[in-house]
Amino acid sequence: MKNYFTLVIGIYFILISCKSMERRYTINEAYYNIYKIDSINNYYLIYAKKQDSIYKIVSEKQKISNCKKIALQGNYNLRLRSFSSIAPIINSIKIYSPDIDCYYFEEDTDICLERDKGIFELYYCDNLKGLCPDTR
Repeated sequence: MKNYFTLVIGIYFILISCKSMERRYTINEAYYNIYKIDSINNYYLIYAKKQDSIYKIVSEKQKISNCKKIALQGNYNLRLRSFSSIAPIINSIKIYSPDIDCYYFEEDTDICLERDKGIFELYYCDNLKGLCPDTR
């Protein structure tokens, strides 16, 4: 009886341990790892990885007080949207070309894709203002 009780307790702890590891892996999957931050004119270029994909995020520079800026090698839960998703629609047809290599921003600022590095799309982030994550 004592061996049976020990076996049941052991299995219980193994199952709890596995469930906890699974949960941690799932939570980390939702986060983007920031590996490079650059800037051009009035925009930050934030490079992030998530699993096997690379993302180039454009964020307009803003002055925000009491901001804890994102950090290199930090992991953040970002809500990304691709610039191609906001392409204009004319007569119910989305006007977008997959051949676009650069997007034009104000002040003669062109921000380009980096297809040779695996970056095939530009993104903006709903919950990022400048380099400040919006935690609301």
